[in-house]
Amino acid sequence: MQPVLFGLLITLLSVQLIVIGVLASFAVTLFLGSPWVPTPPGRARRMLEFAEFRPGETLLDLVSGDGAILLCAVEDFGAGRATGYEINPVLVAMARWRAWLRKTQGRVVTERKNIFTTRLPDVQVVSTFLILSTMKRLRHKFATELKPDTRIISRGFAIPGVTPAQKREGPEEWMYLYRAGDMVE
Repeated sequence: MQPVLFGLLITLLSVQLIVIGVLASFAVTLFLGSPWVPTPPGRARRMLEFAEFRPGETLLDLVSGDGAILLCAVEDFGAGRATGYEINPVLVAMARWRAWLRKTQGRVVTERKNIFTTRLPDVQVVSTFLILSTMKRLRHKFATELKPDTRIISRGFAIPGVTPAQKREGPEEWMYLYRAGDMVE
């Protein structure tokens, strides 16, 4: 086999393996919680406004994807720290890269963690954009691991069996605001 042809074959196989790896990482995410749907900056801002996020507060974004909500919290709202838990290594790398480009690393932190097996830290606000079955699974975790006054902003899906402190249901935007203390079962 000629060296040029061999090099081309190796390159094509490498690209295929990378593509398969990326697709597999997204498939794992789908089965473990929720598929990744990017959050546009305007929507991230509206979520944090709805949660009445204040300068200096800390944020935890569950299944944080590319870090859009984390960056918004630090850059637009003056968050003291914004942490994201994301299981997909490709999205973790993307979020870290975005934080580095915008010089927010240290205040924006993305960790590769499973939201069901990792203890939730002490934060003032938790943000989510998770499907209904995932929200149902998280109810007990919110009730037992968060302080009662922790605010939980959920985009898209309510937590079954819990009455939100506030809600916005409309043709383009569905948001629910909870307090962890209201989740007691």
